[in-house]
Amino acid sequence: MSTTGSLASTIGYENPFRYRGYVNDNETGLYYCQSRYYDPVTLRYLNADDSSICRRLLVITAEDIGLAYPQGIVVTKTCVDAALQLGFPEARIPLSEAVILLATAPKSHSATTPAIEAAVADIQAGKSGDIPIHLKDAHYEGAKKLGRGIKYQYPHSFEGHWVVQQYLPNSIKDAKYYEYGNNKSEQAAILFGFTAY
Repeated sequence: MSTTGSLASTIGYENPFRYRGYVNDNETGLYYCQSRYYDPVTLRYLNADDSSICRRLLVITAEDIGLAYPQGIVVTKTCVDAALQLGFPEARIPLSEAVILLATAPKSHSATTPAIEAAVADIQAGKSGDIPIHLKDAHYEGAKKLGRGIKYQYPHSFEGHWVVQQYLPNSIKDAKYYEYGNNKSEQAAILFGFTAY
């Protein structure tokens, strides 16, 4: 791809979207989004591979917006799909819409880095064990003789469609990986009583 005269060449072919400032700022996001593909010398959009920015927008949605705005990933994926189908120069429209959405959306990474790292830390530490026997498949002849599924409590039979019972192996039965984020969407989930355990 020729980037002669464009800001993309000025910054050494780096993807400006790997920097974090634009995530919370409309103007920064829009500027870098357009500078990635617009050549100010020829005043034309480059015949650019837009897959890198599309991928980055999806990562931002999952990593930085997360559960604070769960529909963000759906809207961003729709914008990305439209951009890939349209090509430039029209692709700039849905891409810019995604950028503005992500810049103005509430942010949370509660389900990504902290939760994933905590679970991975237990795995790396060798904390494992057998699946609790009441959760094991009991839909075959002889399962009950093995003790499978006997004390299983069906969550949909309980208020809130959830019930306190052991779900993790004995060695990590009290592990807690996910902490609800301080945003409207995740705080609303607390009302369902899932924090009872």
